[in-house]
Amino acid sequence: MWDRIEPTMTCWIWRGYVDPDGYGQFLGRPAHRVVYERLVCGVPSDLQLDHLCRNRLCVNPAHLEQVTTAENLRRARASRDGQMAYRAAVCRNGHEYTPKDVLANGQRKCHQCRRDGYRRKRDADREQSSG
Repeated sequence: MWDRIEPTMTCWIWRGYVDPDGYGQFLGRPAHRVVYERLVCGVPSDLQLDHLCRNRLCVNPAHLEQVTTAENLRRARASRDGQMAYRAAVCRNGHEYTPKDVLANGQRKCHQCRRDGYRRKRDADREQSSG
């Protein structure tokens, strides 16, 4: 099992089999649960392990907390809501949307990303014409 774990600076990433829901599996059991039980303690059947890092492939016991099913679902919903609010506030490159980003037709496009794209194209055109 240990050869299927890739430690990073924070998470321990499971590199073995991953189920369709995105969780690592080891011998038919959730890999994060197996690691937690081997390194920390058993988990009562009425509790679940919540990934505090929100990374389903992480098996680092320091990133796991025993919680009820209701609490795990509440945290997952809050995380999704937070991610959706973040996505609504910033472009895919992380630039915060401003009123400049709303075009005349009402579509929203990141002004900074458009400027960066124009700059790259201009630089490439100059490079091509001088070379």
